[in-house]
This record gives sequence, C-alpha cells and structure tokens, in this order.
Amino acid sequence: MQPSASGSLTRDMRGETLGNYRLISEIGHGGMGVVYLAEHTLLGRKVAVKILRNDVALELVERFFTEARAAASLHHPGLVDVFDFGHDEHGSAYIVMEYLAGESLAERLERDPRLPIPIACSITRSVATALQVAHEQGIVHRDLKPGNIFLVPDDDAPAGVRTKVLDFGIAKLLRDREPRSVKTHSGALIGTPRYMSPEQCKSAKSVDGRSDIYALGCILFEMLLGVAPFDYDNWGELVGAHLHEDPPRPSDLDSTLPPQIDTLLVKMLHKRPEDRHRSMLELSQSLEVLLREHGIAPMRFTPSPAKRAPSRDARSTDPTLAAVAPDSQTKSPSQNKNVPHAVDDTIAPGTAPIAAPRRTPWIAIALAFVGVVGLAIAYFALRDKDDSSPG
Repeated sequence: MQPSASGSLTRDMRGETLGNYRLISEIGHGGMGVVYLAEHTLLGRKVAVKILRNDVALELVERFFTEARAAASLHHPGLVDVFDFGHDEHGSAYIVMEYLAGESLAERLERDPRLPIPIACSITRSVATALQVAHEQGIVHRDLKPGNIFLVPDDDAPAGVRTKVLDFGIAKLLRDREPRSVKTHSGALIGTPRYMSPEQCKSAKSVDGRSDIYALGCILFEMLLGVAPFDYDNWGELVGAHLHEDPPRPSDLDSTLPPQIDTLLVKMLHKRPEDRHRSMLELSQSLEVLLREHGIAPMRFTPSPAKRAPSRDARSTDPTLAAVAPDSQTKSPSQNKNVPHAVDDTIAPGTAPIAAPRRTPWIAIALAFVGVVGLAIAYFALRDKDDSSPG
C-alpha cells in the first residue's frame, strides 16, 4: 500500500496481471488513480494501464469510460489507441492504452517557452488533422491544452516528431442524444480555463468542434509568444477575458511575426464560433497556405534526449486528473516567470517569453460598480424612511 497524491492509500499492483496484461512499473499517479507500464503476456506489447481508485465518484468513473469509448471509436496516427477497458476484481475502473515515449508539449514549453513558426504551425496542423477525424465522428475534445498534446520522437515524421492528442475524458459525444457521456454538477465548468472558448465558458453543453479550434488557437499563440492570450491567474478573470476581452494581436507583442500569423490567430480566437474556421480541415489548409506563401521551410524538431522515456508528469497526461470544476490556479508551464529560457539549436536567440499587456480586470470593475449602486439604493431607502417617520 502507498499514499496517493490525495493522502489516502492505494494498493501497489506491480507484478499483478490485469486481464492479459502484466503490470511492470508505475509511471505516474495522482489523486484519483495510477498509471502503470504493462506488457501483454502473450504478445509482449508494451501498454499504459490507467487505473482509478475504487472510491472515486460515479461521475468520474463515467468520464473515465467516456474517454475509453471516445478514443476506441477513433483511428488516426495522431490519436492515442485504446485496446481495452473495464473493472478489475476489486471494482476499480481501468483503461489499457497505447504506450508513448516522449514528452508533452507542456513539458517542452517549460524548457523552451517559444517555438519557431515552422515547428509551432506543424504541431498545430498535426493536431488539427487528428481532431478533424474526431469531429467527423461527433466527438469534441473540450480540454485541449499543452499537457494533452504529446510529442513522440519519429525520424520519419516531417519535423522529426509525431503529435498525439491525449485525454478525451471530458469529450462531448455529439452523436449521443442522451447526455449520459458527461454528467457534471449544475453550473460546473468543464475544461481548463486558460484555453476554454467563450461558448464553453458559458455552457459546456452547447459546444461543437469550433470550440476546439479556439483552444488550439490559444495553444498556437502560446507556442509562438511564450505566453497565453490571457495572462491571468484567477479562473474568474480568465473566464471573463475569454468572454469579453480581445486578445492582443501577435505582431503587437513581437513585430517580427508575419501578418499572416495575425490573420490566422485573430480568426481562430474570434469570440463568435461562426467567425472562426468552419472545421479543423479548413484550419489545416490555412496553415499549409501560410507556410507555403510565407516561404517557411520545414524544420526538424529535436526533443530532449532525456525525454525519450515516458513522462513522469501524470498530471499532464493522465485523463483521470483533468479538471471538472474551476481551477483557481490553472496556469500553463510557460506562464511560470521563474522558468529560465533555454535556447537550443531549434530556437532563435532572443526569443524569450513576451509579457502580454495586462487588461483592466473587468470583474473587479463590475463588482465595484454593483457595490456603489447598492450603497446608493440603501442610502435613499433609509432617507425616505426617515422622511416619512412621524415627528
């Protein structure tokens, strides 16, 4: 038995067999579950097995299996394969998934806060191509973020790396007429506030594929500039910014960026879904045109040799840990001002993170206004009462 991140005890299952898979070692854990490296007892294939604690809420178990059903129904090199799921003999839910060696985009941005245009656009295009397949099957991701994009070294890939989209744990199954795939407390936010679309900030039930386009726009913005479009630490301010603030134009933060980048990101980050790209396919085509017309040559992406092993950060890759409720401290790694900027042969010198201009917090202004109005009403009500009292 060992303590989990939440402080309660979980059983050490190393050496045990789950179905046809022998659990070899733990590669990550969190408050709701553990991720094991496992091997098929007959085929010898390495897999990742994600196991939930058996005392987690039913809602989380349903979300866990939502990921399994969603991922198992999709087939694309840019999406993680799911081989099996169910309950073990102790009643714990588990998923057997493709084992990946590499690092998350979040980990890469922690080392290199800004990526060159060819690399950033190549990653974005690869993710868009994979999500087009999901959207065609009626599945919207709803929690795109750097931690859910995995980078796998691949010498045969155009940029030397393949992207894998992780964590469909809170995906919206549009093809289901009954909203049983995701059940949340009334009014709860679903997703990661730093990357959530305006419509998802209002209601997680009303989103479609264009919500993922907005989130991917936030990620591309961060890859290019080292900072997310809205640089707030409080979830309320982040939601308010997505709803009411215009993001800065990339060229206002870095004048060396071509105008085509401005055009692309302004469209991806438009408040109204109908003013964004109509589909991930259209977005992918726009990225191809941008790279071709701007004469941007392909570029090799060199992951850190130390990261050619499985990621140890379960929080960035484990779907059991995705936030359902608002996270007051949701912040991407590149927002950490204490992270030193590491320049390697793929990053041009002088590309340190750019501090986005801070907007006036609209929520604070609104609360102050409401407070003033309330005091005024109370004052006049009391005065009228005094005037009408008998002398």
